[in-house]
Amino acid sequence: MSQRIDYDGRRFTRSDVLEAPTAVYRQRGDVLHGSFQGADIRYGCLCGVVREDGTLQFSYSMVDAANQVISGQCTSTAEVGPDNLVHLREEWQRFSPVACSGVSYLREIPDGT
Repeated sequence: MSQRIDYDGRRFTRSDVLEAPTAVYRQRGDVLHGSFQGADIRYGCLCGVVREDGTLQFSYSMVDAANQVISGQCTSTAEVGPDNLVHLREEWQRFSPVACSGVSYLREIPDGT
């Protein structure tokens, strides 16, 4: 990553799903936190850091529509697209209620949308 990204106030959603949760990220120094909700997620939060190399590393917890409490961790790599919006590649591991892992892609939601 060639430029340092300030995540404070940026909103993200999944790139590959029409109805997906919306996340709002906050940043103070290298500390990253945020919240997300929508679709089948009633509420979720994340807390972590922006590493020197620009990757995001955080843990997350959420409550889904079936009232399951889900937790995990994620490492995200950012890229600024030709549209000047941030795109994230997330490698995640879920610990509960069922352990699994995968890759998700998020796109920044432009201001005014």
